[in-house]
Amino acid sequence: MANHVTSRVDIQCNEAAQVLVEQWITTVDAMSDEDHKMVWNLMENVPDEVTYEWTTVNIGTKWCYVEEIYDNTLVLVSAWDFPIKFTDWVSQQILAIDEDATITVTYEDDGANFTGYHIYTNLGERSDCIDYDDLVRLTEQRITELADLDEDGDEYFDMMQENIFDTIYTWQDEQTMKSGGN
Repeated sequence: MANHVTSRVDIQCNEAAQVLVEQWITTVDAMSDEDHKMVWNLMENVPDEVTYEWTTVNIGTKWCYVEEIYDNTLVLVSAWDFPIKFTDWVSQQILAIDEDATITVTYEDDGANFTGYHIYTNLGERSDCIDYDDLVRLTEQRITELADLDEDGDEYFDMMQENIFDTIYTWQDEQTMKSGGN
């Protein structure tokens, strides 16, 4: 089962929508690291006391915070899954200002149990997700030396763990480029 999931929300937009992105960046920068930089602090109409029920309905996960921001990309860490309700909200906000914007989300579980992407445009959404078995198969195709090793052995396990995240990032890049994301 997934524990921590890292998501990257890349926003490509015009100058008008960039004003909103800059407001979010300023808000995040002003947040205390002690309390984490919870994503609901970017949203409107948030209750004074944020509950588990509220976050699962409005964020899509038990909790989610901004870990880092770079080049119009929000790096988020969440529980269990990527915060689809929050990324839906981000996309609605941006696409309401810039109908030509593209918001590309890539995400992976910290244990390589799954990875995926989600692309938002004014034409709709595209997404896909693959699980650990798919990742193992793709890694074995990339790292042919794995075929010579015992799947139950330490050497196989170590080599798989050393390479599976490269497989994740390669798969994400291939899928988002093929799907017209960033």
